[in-house]
Amino acid sequence: MSLLLALAMTLGSPTRPGTYRRAAPAADGMHIAVFLYLPERPLPGAPLLVLLPDLGTTHAVFDISGEGLARELCARGLPVATLDWRGTGLSQVPPREPTLDDLLALDLPAAADALGPERPLVLVGWGYSGALAYAAAASGPLAGRVRGVVALNGVVQLDVPNAMVERLLDNGGGAVDLPRLLASPAPQRKGDLFQLLWVHGATLDDGLAARILANAMAPLSGPEASQLRAWMHAGATTLGGQPYPASLGSVKAAVLALDGMRDNWTHPEFASAVRDHLPEAQLSVQPITTFEGFDEDLGHLGLVLGPTSAKQLVPRVVRFVRERAMEGPR
Repeated sequence: MSLLLALAMTLGSPTRPGTYRRAAPAADGMHIAVFLYLPERPLPGAPLLVLLPDLGTTHAVFDISGEGLARELCARGLPVATLDWRGTGLSQVPPREPTLDDLLALDLPAAADALGPERPLVLVGWGYSGALAYAAAASGPLAGRVRGVVALNGVVQLDVPNAMVERLLDNGGGAVDLPRLLASPAPQRKGDLFQLLWVHGATLDDGLAARILANAMAPLSGPEASQLRAWMHAGATTLGGQPYPASLGSVKAAVLALDGMRDNWTHPEFASAVRDHLPEAQLSVQPITTFEGFDEDLGHLGLVLGPTSAKQLVPRVVRFVRERAMEGPR
């Protein structure tokens, strides 16, 4: 019996504090690896925070070598779920290559239901998966449960072509071996593309960066890569059968947008367009720069790992949840 099928046979939802791994069946029968973190001292009325790994990563980026958002948020009293997208990490490999719609309509609901299908949610979307968080809050079966969205350079518009990223995504329609490509030398500078595009601006030690590249990265399917490239050229796409980013106007949840100014993978201008779609009363945008009182200007990985994320970003997320997404008295 495979590990995933054995996990899938576990009945009921955990209630005791601790960390859990299980295989959640998606609507099409694929088993999605879901990872739960239940706090020792839960905040009363707290929603479930669902952390969405960026495309090309696994859940491990939120919990690697004892670091990451999953453990930091759980330590502050919030229940957390994260997942491996289908075909990556410990999740089942589907019979056909997945699309972005598969992740949105099948995998995300499986993770969201890990502690019960009625529990209120805060979706935490990182990078390209920020678009999936926004789209899920706008329409579909989860929309009514989403009390908040936290976007970590969550992509809204790809209207500024990124030539280097586009070249990485161009594999003639086939799957993209992102870990191998990112390990290749960066043009005209020391280090590799991973350091340039993902670690830029972060204070991660070389050993941790190497472990991430080896253990927390995953390939992109051909359909995912093709859709991202087309999106870069058109400036818009379709997610969940709805035009994106136009569908953002349907988002009713409160939104916290945390924008790392030194992110070379999902540039901050990809995320800043959220201001054009949501009213100020619903949206809080916090640029992560030393001018805004942060210890450092963060790149892509710095948004989820490192001392600044643990010390300064996590308390802002917790405050947002307490003030905008809790059930009952706050």
